[in-house]
Amino acid sequence: MMMPSHFLRAFFLLLTVLARFFVPAAHAVSIAPATSPPDDEHYVVSYVVDGDSLWVRTAGSTQNTHGVRTAWRGKGHGQRLRVRLRGIDAPELCQQHGTQARDALRALVPTGQRVRVTIYARDRYGRAIADVILLPDGINLARHMVAQGWAWDDGGRKRRGLYTQEHRQAVQARRGLFADDGAERPADFRRRYGSCHTGG
Repeated sequence: MMMPSHFLRAFFLLLTVLARFFVPAAHAVSIAPATSPPDDEHYVVSYVVDGDSLWVRTAGSTQNTHGVRTAWRGKGHGQRLRVRLRGIDAPELCQQHGTQARDALRALVPTGQRVRVTIYARDRYGRAIADVILLPDGINLARHMVAQGWAWDDGGRKRRGLYTQEHRQAVQARRGLFADDGAERPADFRRRYGSCHTGG
């Protein structure tokens, strides 16, 4: 038995209305990145600790809720966050080339420099592990430090890291600390002597 035409028209009208509400929502979910970083904000550099870590501050931002609370210092206006550059390992300050690496990063991001910080995790010292991008230039600080020869890609000797290619090119060109054939990986230095425990 066939349904009256006015029932069919009403049924298709109902489907059209429902589609307007639910299809956009489903589409929005499908195009969202599967692994978006937990935090991505603009900050200002307040202090460079060494070749792979620095303090940044933001005006009026509240503490985030993504597992980096212990990295914050101060309250309200101008809160500070200690950041470790993701994917690299620079010499300890008490290690040979340590102050040179710090000075290279300071020259790139002096106090007051605007940066974008994308936080991925937190290390055992409470530092936010993050990508830091120079504004407005778009320079990735970690990539730059490796490419200029002031830090190692932290992928290690047997696995690729984020900046393996830049590391190899810096070694071949003998840039920065790689001009010294005796330059020691920070991880090896820390195994023998421990960390410098710089607080910033």
